[in-house]
Amino acid sequence: MSYRDGNRFDWFDTLDAGFISPLVETVVNDILSASEPSNYKPKTDKTRTLVKVVISSLYAAYSSLSGGWVSFPKSRSAYSTKDPNKVPYSYREAIKVHESLEKLGWIKVLKGNEQNGYTRISAAGHLKQVFEEQEFQWLPVELKPKDQLVELYEKLSKNKRIRLELPTNPEYTSFVESTQDALHQYNAFITQQCICLDLTDDHLKQIAESISKDTNRDPVCFYSTQLRRIFSRGSLQQGGRFYGGWWQQLPEKYRAHITINGEKTVEVDFSSVAFTILYAARGYYIEDGSDPYDIGLSDWQGKDDTRRKVIKVFMNAMINDDKGTYRLPADLQAKIGMSHQQLKTEVLRQHSAIADDLVAGKGLWAQFKDSQIAFSVMESLAQQGIPVLPIHDSFIVRCRDYGKLFTEMFIGAVIYCNFIHQTDANPPRSLSEFGLKDVDHEFNKHTHYSTEVIGEGFSNQTRMNQFYLSWLRQRPAIDHNDKEPRLSRLVSANNHNEND
Repeated sequence: MSYRDGNRFDWFDTLDAGFISPLVETVVNDILSASEPSNYKPKTDKTRTLVKVVISSLYAAYSSLSGGWVSFPKSRSAYSTKDPNKVPYSYREAIKVHESLEKLGWIKVLKGNEQNGYTRISAAGHLKQVFEEQEFQWLPVELKPKDQLVELYEKLSKNKRIRLELPTNPEYTSFVESTQDALHQYNAFITQQCICLDLTDDHLKQIAESISKDTNRDPVCFYSTQLRRIFSRGSLQQGGRFYGGWWQQLPEKYRAHITINGEKTVEVDFSSVAFTILYAARGYYIEDGSDPYDIGLSDWQGKDDTRRKVIKVFMNAMINDDKGTYRLPADLQAKIGMSHQQLKTEVLRQHSAIADDLVAGKGLWAQFKDSQIAFSVMESLAQQGIPVLPIHDSFIVRCRDYGKLFTEMFIGAVIYCNFIHQTDANPPRSLSEFGLKDVDHEFNKHTHYSTEVIGEGFSNQTRMNQFYLSWLRQRPAIDHNDKEPRLSRLVSANNHNEND
């Protein structure tokens, strides 16, 4: 769903904030008083929970970069407590909450229809005034239930998919439950950290404008830090990557400004991980420094060759095209000076060892393998008290944790995919480097990056400074006394028979 529509209210994390409680009670009391003459008797606890969810979503959207709107379905068919594709609340309760908010003048409403999608709401009146009175602050969130942390989908068409019920046979039940347990623990840890940006308010506005023009990105909501694991094609062996963290919505050129608990960060990613995994599965290894997108074209200029981007688009589309329907757009064919079929022939010639895997579209299988590595990295570091932010095949940690991240990436790659990995590191950036696609300097693990909050963006006048200082004031007591062996839970959560 694009930012123009707004995320559905139940997709936001529920905030555990003091200023929200009296707002919730006002709405609940209004619903109760309005229902006295009728036969409708709301279930107070469930109503209170739903109201808190809706108000939390409105505040989260209000404080998001390029956000503001929340999707609020008003059709009875959109609600079900049994269908995983629908809003998991009572339709009647939801409509009562909407009516109360509208009667109180607390929401602005854009009515939905078949062309414009669901009804959308945003904070207004007294509710917006209360929001405005709150400084931009770090807030604790309620942990998502374990049964919401693993999702399985089937693709119906190019732009449509359906969420499926999870398998109930014993083998997969064990895998799902251990994954849910481990991810719930990770979420409990990561939601205690302060993840923000060392940027000025003007920079935040520029990011918001950039995101608002990209219909494939959701708004950046700094309260979205919990992750869930999503599998594809109706299989727990396809996909399996982690989604939900706000940093995943941030364009790559801005991620070097992310801070964790006030410290500068480094992003480390596996080089060409999908192709490395496919080669490793066939018993081959990509040589250090080699480029899978170099397919032997004449006058090749290395990574600066303008044709490389086209080849990268083509190969990544091919590896995920299990139906064989992808065709390289005409403008890209013209740019590279080759037809779709000519480029395909050259790619398969250069990568003959994995040609069968490329045409079979084994990208989602490769994603499952890299998700196993990611899961091991996430939990292993969390058990050491080290926050790590996954972005599929890359990871963000504080600069001082680079060495431990590198070690865990190495261990995961060997255990789950049997390959020795190549990595790239994206160092932190200064404000003068804001918005640049590339920087001249590289990350040096021997450089001392101060653990002090000294970034130019953390001045007393910035929203990010308010966010960080509010976290310091209410910093959670973090328990790092987990004595369970590092890999014991991961083996059960990551391994299951891939041949079944």
